[in-house]
Formats: sequence, C-alpha cells, structure tokens
Amino acid sequence: MTPRPGVPPTAAQLYDRAVGETNAGRLAAARRALRQAAGRRPDPDLAARIEGTLAYLDAETGDPVLALASIRAAAARPGVGERTRAVLVGQAGLVAMRRGDTDGALRDLGRAIRHLHDEPALLGQVALNRGNVHLQRGDLVRAGQDFTLARDAFRACGAPLDEAKARHNLGYTDLLAGDLVPAIRRMDGAREVLARVSPVHAATCDTDRAAALLAAGMPAEAERLLVAAAAAYGRAGVRQPQAEAELLLARTLLHHDAARAGAVARRAARRFRGRGAGTWAALADGVALSAAAVHRPDPRLVPAIDDAVRALGARGAREDRTRLRLHAAAVRISGGDLDGAARVLRSGVPAAAPVPVRLLARTVRADLAAARGRHRTVLAIAGAGLDDLAAEQ
Repeated sequence: MTPRPGVPPTAAQLYDRAVGETNAGRLAAARRALRQAAGRRPDPDLAARIEGTLAYLDAETGDPVLALASIRAAAARPGVGERTRAVLVGQAGLVAMRRGDTDGALRDLGRAIRHLHDEPALLGQVALNRGNVHLQRGDLVRAGQDFTLARDAFRACGAPLDEAKARHNLGYTDLLAGDLVPAIRRMDGAREVLARVSPVHAATCDTDRAAALLAAGMPAEAERLLVAAAAAYGRAGVRQPQAEAELLLARTLLHHDAARAGAVARRAARRFRGRGAGTWAALADGVALSAAAVHRPDPRLVPAIDDAVRALGARGAREDRTRLRLHAAAVRISGGDLDGAARVLRSGVPAAAPVPVRLLARTVRADLAAARGRHRTVLAIAGAGLDDLAAEQ
C-alpha cells in the first residue's frame, strides 16, 4: 500500500517498506523504516513483526544470540496471529542458519512453511532460506526442491527480484552438483537483476561465481571477486557473509599463498566467533591449520591438527576434514613419522572430493613413497594424477 501525498505513512506501510529494503540488502534504510513504524503505535500483531524484523537485522550486523531471543519473545506475545508467528519462527530459523545451527534452522523453517502455503511471498522467502540450510548440509536434492518451490512462489506473486535470488541459488546448486555450464548461465542471468539492487546482492552473486570459477580451475579470477565481495560486505556491516567470503578466499589462497591464507582464515574465525557461529569458526580454524602446515610443516602442529580433524568430523565438514587430514600426514612425513603418515592416509579420499583435494592426496602419497625410497611408486602416482586431471578437462 502506497501512502497518499501529504499523508504520513502508517505503521503497516512503513513495515512493508522495511521488508522491501531488507530483501534488497539495504539494511540501514530498513532499520530506519522499522523504527519509524514502531513509533506509530502499531497493533500487537504488527508490533511483533516490527520487533522480530529489527532483531533479525541486529543478527545480521551484531549479536545473533540476543536477536534470536528477541524474535522468540516477540512470537510468544499475546495478540500475535498465526501468520505473524510463522513469519517470526521463519526469522528465527534464518538466524539459526547464520550461526551454523542447521538442525534448529530446519526445525523452525519447516514449522513456518507449514503455515504459509496461502502466502506465496512469505512462503518463497522461507523456502529460499531452508534451501540454503540444505546446501550447508550437502543435501543438493532437497536444496533444489526448496529453491524451485521458492522460484515458483515468487513468480506467482510477481516478485522478480526474489525470483532472481531463487534462480541464482538453483544455479549454485547446479555448481555443487558439478554442472558448471548451467550453473554459470543461471547465476549470470540472476546477477543482471540482483546486482542493480544493492552492493550486498552483487557481492553475493560474485561470491558464488567465485566458487564456480574455482571449480572450473580459475583461482586468480575467483580471488579477485572474493576480495571485492568481502570488502563490500564489510562496508555494509554484514559480518557473517563477510566472514564466509573470507573463508572461501582463504581456501583459494591455500594453494599458492599459504601465509596469506592463514591470516585471512584466522580473521574469518574471529568474525565467526564474535557472532557465536561455532561451526563456521571451526571450519576457518581448519583452513588456518592447513595453511600453517603448508607454510611451515612443523611436527609440533600435529596435536592441534588432529584435534581439528576430530572437531570437523563431528560437524560433518567432510571436504575440510579430508584436506586437513592430508596436511596432517604431510607434516608427519616432514618430521620423519612415516608410519604415522601411512596410518593417516589409509582413511582414503572420497571419490566425490574436489580435484584439488584428490591431487593433494596424490602429492602426499608420492611424498611418502619418495621418503621410503619407492621411486617407481612415485612415478605411478604422478601418472595417475595426470590421468585424473585429464578426465576433468
């Protein structure tokens, strides 16, 4: 509803404006509109939505634990309708996702979706967020289903910006499934819509495009995009996406600038811990230790690396755990513990591991064979590595 000229906007109109600003990534403008709305004496139902959305914005730029408590308190207030309660539960799920609490996020987002099937705009937002949780858990099938649900819901209510977000996420799902051409095509098409809206949306597109470029073997271009994206997130004050971009940047740097990779990973870990995002912080710690192992393979790193491998295993971070385990073996080789390295390597590498991880495994196995004087084995491993690379072309 658009206010008439000369007539101050109502609390409901200001709230709708704030939702639009939030979805467009203009968080400061959204916060101003919400504070104005709160001063217009809204009814209890609208007041709860205003309070919940303000808390969500606080979670993006400040303390997510306090924000989560505020959202749950708003949902429990008397006078709050079922629709508003579903919206607030969905916001709680989004905050839980940002913290890395995927179980809590799926629980809240699922509850919200069950009450929003007659509200396509709201259904689309919650389905989009639940799809992102499935991506974090590596469940590409369910992620694709939720992103398709979101895309169709946004299309049904005439929301082209949000539809572009869903199309972008479908492209990112294609990327993780190994379908690079449709992934890049979908993400580029969505970026044409999203990048015009705000620097935050452009940074999100560029972060995911960087992941596609890494998968395509173009780390230099990916690095440039990630540096710019992290800076854009920082200027907007959205720390979780900033730290996520830094984490991906650290992984990118690991193969050619380990010292810088370690510094970037440690910075990301501090940001995650400042937000109470323990799972994300553990991932960043793992990359920092991998960087230390590459930069200076000191046997004194082994206990810390082994602890981090166990922590990552408990959190389901298979790729990071595998990479760190391989670096643990490399450090053992450099310290002369060849039997210890062999024990670590016996765990193997998943067939679906990314090419850089598979090549790292071959490199470490070749180093172990060389240290044992098995030069024919070294040549055989090198040949298998070349075959692996050729198969990916």
